[in-house]
Amino acid sequence: MKFNFLPVLFMAVVFIGCNNDDDVVPETPVPVLGPKLTSATTHFLGKNGFRPGDKNEYTYDDYGRLSVKEYSTYDILSQKFNLISVTRFTYASNKLKTMDEIISGVQRQITQYSYTGDKLTKMVRNGENITTEVTIQYLPGDTIQAFYQHSNGRSFTYVFHAPQGNIRYEKTINDSHALSSVVTNEFDGHINPYSLLGYTDILFSNLSKSNKIKTESAYYTNLPNSVPTTYDYTYNDDGLPLVQTVIYKSYPNQDVETKMMVVFEY
Repeated sequence: MKFNFLPVLFMAVVFIGCNNDDDVVPETPVPVLGPKLTSATTHFLGKNGFRPGDKNEYTYDDYGRLSVKEYSTYDILSQKFNLISVTRFTYASNKLKTMDEIISGVQRQITQYSYTGDKLTKMVRNGENITTEVTIQYLPGDTIQAFYQHSNGRSFTYVFHAPQGNIRYEKTINDSHALSSVVTNEFDGHINPYSLLGYTDILFSNLSKSNKIKTESAYYTNLPNSVPTTYDYTYNDDGLPLVQTVIYKSYPNQDVETKMMVVFEY
């Protein structure tokens, strides 16, 4: 499972005068400046080299906030990307309010966001067959705990330590209160392109501000077939990664190696 920080979109608020006390005071977000990630394309290593796998494309509104994400997968026969899902983002009081995803034109899942002050404290995803509620607690020492409750009765707890906005240590505890996994990460000093999207997904995969360079993991239940171990990057003149290459090794022996490549556009 891959997780990344709570980059809640911070924007100043401009209050416009009103004629009387009964008027609703409108808010105008200050534009979010800086680079924007426009696409991320994943390539998988095969017998004949890397081939495209899937692609996320991002569109922003007039204030620089992410408004649409389009997810496509690559068809080897037609050599084209086919659109699979479209996610639309809505905002209220300058914070992300909903993610509304339509999958294959028919299935729908909506993630709703709740805050206490400026801190994200709850995410609720309503899908076709299951609802997941994530309750977030902020613990001392740059530690965050997220409790996932599924409508089918299952649950798990995810705890991570994120000094300077990077998830350096993370663990997952299952609904039997048993430790499922422990992961430690090392980071470079460059900007993680996914953090530029300015929102927190339900698995915190956009959270870390910098890019991972090394991961060590231990799994005690639900053993994966392979795990990421090292990450390499090619950067542009602004210090943003153009290409990320991830080395995966079989788990637990790590005797089989494969690679994945992600190409970023801004």
